[in-house]
Amino acid sequence: MLWVVGLMIVGIVGFILMLATLIGALVSMMARAGRALIGLPGGPSPRTCGRCRHVNAAHARYCAQCGQALGAERETTDVHG
Repeated sequence: MLWVVGLMIVGIVGFILMLATLIGALVSMMARAGRALIGLPGGPSPRTCGRCRHVNAAHARYCAQCGQALGAERETTDVHG
């Protein structure tokens, strides 16, 4: 009978350790995502628009100031025709 109680305790401890590992992994993922969204060290750096030089969030695909697609080359106008 005592061995049954021992097995139950081992099972409960194992379950608690598994939950702690899962919670740690979730917290780590949320921290990385938060740094990426607000541009803190450890995440991607903010993106600067090539057209208007506005500094945008790291996850932005388009400039919040002028609407230019980020990552596109700076617009140039050929004055010589």
